Amino acid sequence: MIGEAMPRFDKFSTAFAEDPDFQQILGLFYADILEFHRRAYKFFRRRCRSLFFESASLYLIPLTKAVVAWTIIFESLWRTFKSRFDTILESLMRHRDLIDREAAAIDITQGKEWRAQQMRDIRQWRAERAEYIDKLEKDLLATQLREAVAWLGARDDQDNEFSRVSDACSSKHWALEDPKLLSWLDQSRYNSVLWLNGKPGAGKPTMGCDNVVLVLTQHLGKSVICSKIIEHLHSSDATKIIYYFCRHNRETQYPATDILKEFATQLLAANRELAPYILDTFANNGLKPAKRHLTVIVERLIAALPSVRMIVDGLDELSSNAQEEVMKDLLKLKGSSVGAYKLLFSSQCIPTITKKLRDKPQLRLEDCSESIDATIAIFVKPKMDDLRQRFDLDPSIVDGLESKILQKAQG
Repeated sequence: MIGEAMPRFDKFSTAFAEDPDFQQILGLFYADILEFHRRAYKFFRRRCRSLFFESASLYLIPLTKAVVAWTIIFESLWRTFKSRFDTILESLMRHRDLIDREAAAIDITQGKEWRAQQMRDIRQWRAERAEYIDKLEKDLLATQLREAVAWLGARDDQDNEFSRVSDACSSKHWALEDPKLLSWLDQSRYNSVLWLNGKPGAGKPTMGCDNVVLVLTQHLGKSVICSKIIEHLHSSDATKIIYYFCRHNRETQYPATDILKEFATQLLAANRELAPYILDTFANNGLKPAKRHLTVIVERLIAALPSVRMIVDGLDELSSNAQEEVMKDLLKLKGSSVGAYKLLFSSQCIPTITKKLRDKPQLRLEDCSESIDATIAIFVKPKMDDLRQRFDLDPSIVDGLESKILQKAQG
């Protein structure tokens, strides 16, 4: 009966060896067992000695009779002891049930803690794995981007040209407030192509003095306007600006192809995720960056962006054939939606360009002489004041020089 009341000590003692609360409950069960043995020992020691061993000698009684006598005595005494034994047994069984419940509770708690730990481990693993995958993808994309840019083979001189022109005027330009340019900048369908034109050297003041070594060149013409538009759009996250400054002294056999290469490279910087497209579709298939492929790439990159503005400055500095080719290639490109892609050409009014762009909206510097004069005067006046202070010149000479500079600035 006591054996039936005993729980699975071997398993519990191993499973919960480090749990002090559970060990205290086991101690209650052991206390019941010890109490049973103490009472039983006390019972047999006192009862049997007084009623059997002291009343007769074992040497004088046959074994069979001794056993019978022992049985009678035990059954007689057991009736008195049975109630105590039952109480101890009930206590054992209650403590057994308590041990089982406690073990189950600990198991549930430990299971919950184990599951919680497993979830923490899984979350940590997923975070570490996600971080690793992100780094792997970034490294792979960076490699693919370098390979795609290398395959495009752009000359990589446009940033320097932009900086050189932009540094010529540090103030905000009047052209940024012109209604036609503002319409070109916004997302409306109007003025999708804008032609900025003017005479050679219009808005480019040059200061000189015959006897004083003072030469100061400040460009406030078409190129500077383009650079200020680029600066303005660089501060916008919504619109990607791409540009190309054409120069007659730039040695190139295929200017139209070079322009498309540069535009593809600049667009790719704003949409790096398309580098694998260029590699998988063209480069890895052994194709060269021919103009027909570049046209497809540029149009695909433009379509992937919500807003793109394209500027080609100095178009007149290319050959006549190159001018026609560039205009044909760029005018047929389309954006992701109406107003998403807009194009600005900057050049002189020469027949080849005029024939193609005469019907497009125009921003003519000849029509903006007051704004140009005001901008040039803002720049020239401090320089003239500096001349007066440094060289102590006759005011009439300085005034005459200032007047000539303003006149030459009109081209």
